[in-house]
Formats: sequence, structure tokens, C-alpha cells
Amino acid sequence: MKLKPWVPFSIVIIMMLLTGCNSTILNLEGSTDNWDAKIQVTYTEDREDQSFVLKYQGDKLDEVKNTMIDYEIDSRTGSSRGKAQLSKGGVLQSSDGDSCTGCAKLYEDDEVEFKVMWNGQEEIIVLSKK
Repeated sequence: MKLKPWVPFSIVIIMMLLTGCNSTILNLEGSTDNWDAKIQVTYTEDREDQSFVLKYQGDKLDEVKNTMIDYEIDSRTGSSRGKAQLSKGGVLQSSDGDSCTGCAKLYEDDEVEFKVMWNGQEEIIVLSKK
């Protein structure tokens, strides 16, 4: 018996929809005069994956581009920190993100503090769901 040509395509679409039903995405955003930060948290069953983008939006990009910065991300569920170099455009994007299994979950009304330290300066960006 030969399958109709639309059957395999339909099966793939249904599987994609079912897989998508098991994940939730939470976007948190915040900004200061100098920085704009976004964190995306993706939940699937008992796993959480986080990624972020940090962008310099101040008026001294020439002094900040290609600068090493330190950062700390603090929330009710834990913290992470790192050191990385901004791109020429003043952007830092997490490469592979943080993930955990069975961890405490961020909620839509939670706030996250993103502390940025660069060139002897420091700012705290408060991120929340927008």
C-alpha cells in the first residue's frame, strides 16, 4: 500500500506541534542609559535553558567596543557570572547559554539583576517580563 504524499508531511507537522506544546519561553528585558539586556529562558519539562544578549547603547561606543567586561546575573533561583569581550558593535551574546535540569524555575513576575562592570564603571540592569 502506497502512502498519500501528504501523510509524511502531516506526521512531521503534528510532531513539531506536539513538541512545541511541551516548551515555554520567558523573555526578560531591561535597560539603563548605557546598556540594554535581554534574557530568554526556555523550559522543557524539567529542563531550563537561558541565553542573553547585552548591548551597549551609550554615547561612548568607541571606548567600549572590543572591551572585556565582567557580568553577574542574579535571580531568586541562582546566579551566574562571567567575563567576555564586547564585539565592535558593543554587543555580548551568550555563546551556548546556561542550562540546568530539575532546577528552580523563574516565574513571569520574577526580576533578574544583570550587573555589568567595564572600564572601572558598574551598572545594574533590572530585567522583567515586558
